[in-house]
Amino acid sequence: MSRQMAKRMAELKRDMESVLCSNQRGVAGATGTARKLRGLAAFNNTNTNRYTASTSATKGKNATAPNSATGAPTDAGNTRALTELLLKGVLATAYAAGAEISHIMVGPHNKQVISTFAGRSSSREVVDKNKILGAADVYCSDFGDIKIFPNIFGRERECVLLDPEMVAVSYLRAPFTKDLPVFGDAESKMVLTEYTLEVRNYGGIGVVADINVTS
Repeated sequence: MSRQMAKRMAELKRDMESVLCSNQRGVAGATGTARKLRGLAAFNNTNTNRYTASTSATKGKNATAPNSATGAPTDAGNTRALTELLLKGVLATAYAAGAEISHIMVGPHNKQVISTFAGRSSSREVVDKNKILGAADVYCSDFGDIKIFPNIFGRERECVLLDPEMVAVSYLRAPFTKDLPVFGDAESKMVLTEYTLEVRNYGGIGVVADINVTS
């Protein structure tokens, strides 16, 4: 039982991270309708660079429900390569908005793309002769050093820039285990939580959207 509960808790954490990083629209909930949090990608609306055909999310409001948080961006039909120029443009916009960006999250493909940025060609580092250095884990920008994280749970078509002080996971009920009724010799438990994504300031998020994920 302890092993199974540990596995289910790990599964829950993966599910949570997946939806927290998603483009999911917020749903207030009603009788017969489950509540849904608004995903991180759905908040990317202030410091953005999107392909021409895509649109940004609303700042927690829309015309039909002024106090709602159901907005989410619409993806473009086409994509483009992630470039340092695109990244620097969003970074400058975020800095001007007061953000202190310290994290970049990208999918596996674009983590490798960032590792090919031109600045690598003039870098110098002493490494063991049996080690191949093929990754860039820190981007030294005009506004400070930024850590680069590969994120398999986020949307690969987006490069997300974060000021971690501006986002948090807020719990109504933190993850816990609950005993279920015993049926014969079968002992059952469940893992339960209620949470949402708290965005304290929209300016703390930046995104380069609609980027290639395979080429």
